[in-house]
Amino acid sequence: MKFRKFLLLLAVLFVTFNQYCLAFKVGDFPGKGSIQAWHQAAEVFHDGRVLQDNAKYNEAIAKFQTAIKIYPYEAGYWNNMGNCYQEQKQYKLAESAHRRATVLNPDDWMVWNGLARTFNFEDKMPECKAAFIKALSCQPPSKDETNIQASVSIIDKDLSSQKSSASKAK
Repeated sequence: MKFRKFLLLLAVLFVTFNQYCLAFKVGDFPGKGSIQAWHQAAEVFHDGRVLQDNAKYNEAIAKFQTAIKIYPYEAGYWNNMGNCYQEQKQYKLAESAHRRATVLNPDDWMVWNGLARTFNFEDKMPECKAAFIKALSCQPPSKDETNIQASVSIIDKDLSSQKSSASKAK
C-alpha cells in the first residue's frame, strides 16, 4: 500500500512538473471583462510564476492575488495560487483556489489535475480519483494522460484494498 502511494506521488509529481512548465503561458483571453485588465494581470502573473519557480511561495501568492484582483476570470491564476498553497501544505486554501479554477475553466485538464493533487495530499482518495477522471475527460497531452491514468489505477487498487481490509475486519 505504501509503495502504491509512493508510485502515485511520483506520477503526480511528474504531471505537476509538466503542468508548471505549461503554466508559464497564460491561455487565450477568456472573453470576460476587459482585455486590457487581462494583459495587465498577465504581467503580474508572470512575476508570480518566477517567484513560484524560485520557491518564494508567499511572494508568489501575493502576486497571484494581485493578478486576481485585476482580472478574476483567469483560471490559471487561481490554479497556480493553489499550487503555491500546496507547497506550503495549506491544503484547505489550495483546495479552495483549485475549486475556483475548475469553475472558471471546467474544460482545462490542468485545473482538475491541480484539484486532484490537493485531494491526494488531503488523503481524499475518492475525490482525487474523480478529479483525475475529470482531468482525463478534458483531453490532456498524451504523456500526461498516461500518468493520470496510472494514478487512477493506483487509486483504484488502494480503494479496493481498503474495501477488502474493511470486509475482512467485519
